[in-house]
Amino acid sequence: MNNATISADIIASTSLSNNEQVDLSVKINRLLKLLNERHNVDNKQLFFGRLIKGDYIECFLENPQMALRTALLLKMLVKSFSLEPLPDGGGMNKRRMLFRTYGIRISIAIGKMSQVDIAKGILNGEAIYRSGRRIEEQHTSHKQKVIIKNTLFFDSDNEFTTDLFESIIGLFDTILNKATPGQSEVVYLKLLGNSEKEIADTLKVSQPSVNRQSKAVGWNAIERALIFYEKYNFE
Repeated sequence: MNNATISADIIASTSLSNNEQVDLSVKINRLLKLLNERHNVDNKQLFFGRLIKGDYIECFLENPQMALRTALLLKMLVKSFSLEPLPDGGGMNKRRMLFRTYGIRISIAIGKMSQVDIAKGILNGEAIYRSGRRIEEQHTSHKQKVIIKNTLFFDSDNEFTTDLFESIIGLFDTILNKATPGQSEVVYLKLLGNSEKEIADTLKVSQPSVNRQSKAVGWNAIERALIFYEKYNFE
């Protein structure tokens, strides 16, 4: 049986202030806890997610169909994060702009897992190696000039499946990297299953405003692609 893993790293995390890093970690851990509560029922551990050193995320998903929504939730959560004004009142520096524009790199991988011991935090197998390797290939920490072309990746041992979802995820990249923090928050709440009325109540805005934000970011196309992914047979 194939499983899914997600490996992700926060882009330009060192450009965040200490307070921002703490606040972002709290939000990510809150999402991981929510997903853990939603997917782990009847003593079955179907999801495991962890934040490592404040800027690296690993997730195990027993059901591969869960992976894309989880990845997009992480993407939209980080993209919706509000940055503090700089102390000097100036504009954003280049690294903070990278964070604001791209937020996070995420790799989904489908494959076998040889060892999953959630109690001990052990994840070993083809899937976690694949997702981790794709993120490592994008590493930019020690580069003087950072050029980011893509932030969403997909990998598996099936060439057709990989090509198919790399193409779809590439379109997500183009759409979502242009999303404003407000649009990102609306998409995040929709991915969690909230109605537009519920989102309007949560954000204390009008329902037409939520609808405009949804249309501006292309929610209908995102939802159709998600439905396709969640019905796909990864075996």
